[in-house]
Formats: sequence, structure tokens, C-alpha cells
Amino acid sequence: MLNSASSQANSSGHDESVTLRVMVTSDLHGELSGFNYFSKQPTTAGLVHTAVLINEARKQAEHSILIDNGDTIQGSPLASWAIEQLEQTPNPAVQALNALRFDVANIGNHEFNFGLEPLWQSYAIAEAQVISANIHNVDAQANIPSWIKPYAMIERSVSWQGQTKVLKIAVIGVLPPQIMSWDQQHLQGKIAVSDSVAAVAATLNQVYRDEAPDLVVLAAHMGMPKHSPQTSDAEQTLWEIAGLAGIDAIVFGHQHEVFPGTSVYDQLPEIDSKQGRIRGIPAVQPGAYGSHLGIIDLNLVFDERTGWQVSSSVVDARPTTTAKDPLIWELVEPAHEATLAYVQQPVGATAVTFSHQTARLEATAAMQFIHEAQLWYARNIQDPEFQQQLNSYPLLSAAAPFFTAVRESDESYTLIPPGAVTLGDIGDLYRYPNTLDVVKVNGADLRRWLEQSGAAFQQNKQGWEQINPLVPSYDFDNLFGLTYRYDLRQPVGQRLVELRYQGADVAAEQNFLVVTNNYRAGGGGDFAGLDGSQIIYRSPDMLQSVLINYLASLPEQTYQSELQRFWDIKN
Repeated sequence: MLNSASSQANSSGHDESVTLRVMVTSDLHGELSGFNYFSKQPTTAGLVHTAVLINEARKQAEHSILIDNGDTIQGSPLASWAIEQLEQTPNPAVQALNALRFDVANIGNHEFNFGLEPLWQSYAIAEAQVISANIHNVDAQANIPSWIKPYAMIERSVSWQGQTKVLKIAVIGVLPPQIMSWDQQHLQGKIAVSDSVAAVAATLNQVYRDEAPDLVVLAAHMGMPKHSPQTSDAEQTLWEIAGLAGIDAIVFGHQHEVFPGTSVYDQLPEIDSKQGRIRGIPAVQPGAYGSHLGIIDLNLVFDERTGWQVSSSVVDARPTTTAKDPLIWELVEPAHEATLAYVQQPVGATAVTFSHQTARLEATAAMQFIHEAQLWYARNIQDPEFQQQLNSYPLLSAAAPFFTAVRESDESYTLIPPGAVTLGDIGDLYRYPNTLDVVKVNGADLRRWLEQSGAAFQQNKQGWEQINPLVPSYDFDNLFGLTYRYDLRQPVGQRLVELRYQGADVAAEQNFLVVTNNYRAGGGGDFAGLDGSQIIYRSPDMLQSVLINYLASLPEQTYQSELQRFWDIKN
């Protein structure tokens, strides 16, 4: 076991040391090609750019390991195309991991969005060791392949004072247990997920007992609460895990932050966001979409009595540039070309502009299209029990804009002009592989729901300054079918000053059905106490398919509804 108590970024004070470089990518989300299929412009993100950093960093270090920390095969048009082509073509994201000689692949939560079979089929070709410590088979079922382990073991031969020694490195993987809610339709009764802190504690005991590693790296597909002194919540438990004995380095993700560098965790105790330390342990989070390569350099010394120890460490998150790796580009170019054709397939037309530019400030046609599609789908569900509920209670729609402007100067947001609507446009409007659920809630729940969305504003501001940039757009739900107003002179939690249904005030005990996505219905974002128990109908259909089918159902397959300004802001 290594002693990480002294992990300052300075000289070890020893005549000789061995440096192990830990490199990590996280939250690639299928961004391989360095191309934005929505704006149709090249970007500096994507594994084709990160690969340049990987090769450079590997050459600089005599001893290194390379970890991918999950959310790798989902999240881009290329990733969606790849999942559809799995029967004919290996997943190019995993092929790229092989080409770059990744040692370990930790599984993230979004890997489960397509179900178990596409996940296993994608990673079956992986040359890296695939890990997750807190997913388990249910009873005697064997739904998790035997090649997925709770931890990986890696060995490196190192020279120490003229002798060759073997350095044994364990990497433990963990993900949020909330996947059982977020992807319940794929996972219920097939796998189980245990508490993340307990799972890592148990795996630490197992790995030290069975493997006697010299070094343990935690690969956590989770983070910590942001802008809060609260050290953990149900989803983000990394701070608690970092307090377990026996962890020498941490690579983490899920939150798409760059650490060291970000200040979002500075309210937590024992956080050094400049040097990259969590409770004294060197830690790195490399952003998202291949924007950065995370690096932890562990300087090690050997003592015959105590074994290997960390004498110092240096943490860095290196940003990508425009440089492309030719090997990775050659590998992903066929998928890139196929994706270009894939996203250009026409699916209908719009007579109005679909824009999310001002969706944080006012009702928009783009959001209304999504709401109307969700309501159309729900009203056409051919299920007698659901139809009985539908005849008994008002039906509403909840949705959030995903890619918006937060300042007037922002130029990147969803923008689809009048005319043909392509498959890529639908993916731009709705960027996540969610399915549709219907929940039953009451008026008090609706008020809580909208008050939480009201936290996306800043108090006593005007115009664009009203938007709170610390609240992501995907946590700004609209509830279509109601009319409501926010008073931004009021504090968070007290801003909803009007809430009406068909002109009448909504009563606290009044029941409603709300069409939303499976993530929100299962408790994602902690809105209105939703935890999955309120779900009365689960759809197997992806919301992108719902939008496509709704568009196809319209006269001339063209959307041309008049905008309803159902919510507004009072200053």
C-alpha cells in the first residue's frame, strides 16, 4: 500500500524516485471526430484531438497508465449512429480506445441508456479491462458479462537503484446508483446497483486482501456537490469515498468540470482546486467531450520495510488544440462520413424558427414543438388503464431546453430556420436518449417543480442578467398546459406568484398528469420529490422518435403552430 499522506507538488527530497503517470479521459460522449454535427463546424474537442495529448504525455513518461472514466458511447450523433449499426460495425468509440491502448475502461451512467445488450456488445471488443464495482447480477442471473470486474490490475516493471521491481496498480471503478431510476426500463430485474461508498469500501478490502497492490487509483464516474458546503448527496458521493483509507489517486467525472481549475467545489472542506487535491489525495477531472486530458504524476520511492510510497505528486488537466491524431482520424473517418449522411435525412419541415436562444427568458416555438409532441404521444397511448387516468385528470407537458444562450453575446445555441427539418435537427432540439414517462402529481408538486426551475434566475436583475449561469439549461423545466409567472424580486423558492390551469388558480390537492422524460420522472435533478413512484406510464419510445413521429403526423409534415406565451417574468 502506498502512503499518500505527503502529496505536495514539490521535490521528493530523495536521490532517486520513480514517476508513474496516470492519464484519464472522461465523459467523451461519443465525441470522436472533432466535428459538431449540429453547427456543422470543426471543434477542438473530440478524441481525435485528445489523442495528440495522450501520445505526447505517454512519450514524456517512462511509466504510465491510461484510463477512460465512462460516458463514452452515448451523447453525439456519431454515437447514436454507431449504436444503430452495432450488428454490422464495431463501436468506433471502443475501437478508438483500443487504438490508443487504454488500460482501463470504467463504465458511466449513460452507457446504460440504450439497454444492456448494446452496452455489452460495444465493450466486448475492448482490449482495456472494463470495470464497475457497484453493479451486480440479480439472484442467479448472469446479465453482466464475466469480463466486467470491480477492479483492474496493472503491472509496470520499474528500475529502482539498479534493481527491476514490479509495481502493482489497482484501479477501482464506481458509478451513480441512480442508473436504476434513470434507466429503469432497461435495468429493472436484470441488474442491481449498490451504494457507491459501501461498494468502494468493500472492493478496497477485497483488492488489498487478494492482490496486495502497491497503488490504488479510484476511477469515479461521479463528483461532488457544487457551490455547496454539503459534502455529498445521493448522486455525488466522491468526497465521502475519498475519506476511505487506501486510495492513492482519484480520477473522476460525470459533472463535466475541469479540476484542478474550477472553483465549483471550493465551499467543500479539504478541497484544493489549484493543486488538485480532494481530502489530501491527488485528483483530476478532465472536462468533457475530449476537451482535456487529465494527468496525475505520482513520484514514488521504495523502502524495504514499507514498500512503495508517494513522495510527491503533480496534477494537471491539459486542454486540446486543433491538432489531430492521424491514426485516430483514419479510424473514425468512415463513421464521421456516415454520420454526416445520417443527420441530413429529412423528417419533415417547420414554418417557424426553432431557436433555444431566448428559451431561458421566454416561451419559444422550439419548446412548444417539444411540448406538443409529448402531449400528442400521450393522448394516443392505447392503454385502457392509462386512458382512464387521462379522462380523469388534466394532462400537462414538462421539458427543458438543452442548448441555450445564457448571455446575449452567446452565438452557440440550437437554431433551426424555417424549412426542412433533418434528423440532425431533431437531435439538436433534443440531445439526450431519453424515453417518455407520465407521472401523476398534485398542485403542490407542480408549485415545487416550477419553484425549482425559478432558481435558474438571478434576483433583481434585468434582461439577460436575469439568467443564473450556474443553473444548467437542462434543469430549467417549462410546464406547458398551465399559465404561470415568476417575480424575480422574490428569493428562490418564493418566486412563483401566479399558477393557473384554464384560468383558475391551481389548488394544492388538485391532481394532474405530466408527460416528461424518464430521467426527470425517475428523480433526475431532484424535482418536486419525483423518485419514480409517481410514474403511471412508461413508454419504450425515445423522445427523438416521438418528435419525428409527431412531425410526420402533421398536415404536409410541417409544424406551424401559433406561439403560446404561457409563462413570463415579473420584475
